[in-house]
Amino acid sequence: MEKKKNIDFEALDQQIELLEDAIEQKMDSFDPDVHGHTFQDFHDFREPEQSELSALYRIRRFHQVPQFEPMDDIGDVFSIEEFEAMCEAGGFIDYDGYGNYCKDGKMSDVMVKPSDIKHGIFRKDEFDSVIWYNR
Repeated sequence: MEKKKNIDFEALDQQIELLEDAIEQKMDSFDPDVHGHTFQDFHDFREPEQSELSALYRIRRFHQVPQFEPMDDIGDVFSIEEFEAMCEAGGFIDYDGYGNYCKDGKMSDVMVKPSDIKHGIFRKDEFDSVIWYNR
């Protein structure tokens, strides 16, 4: 994905909020006796809104201008290449946790998820490492 210099974050955030509200309404109306009892039934009930919401979050993270702060000692730090390889090999999945991009020993406020790599929305040109927070 190519960077856009002037993304309308306000409009993007409004779309995100509308989808979050729609998903919340769906969740409130989910009736296992009508819609099914399995997790897959619940998952399917929230589609396509959930996939669209995830895509908008990825776009937002991809275009977010980073703010940096000192790195904490809670997470595990991996080079960009190590993190990408581990995600591609299935070593990390979204359910496992999340990371934040880092550069020059400082942590940014830009989150990264393993699925970003799968979707080709990975900011490896701007950062040199990822600090990973396992659940």
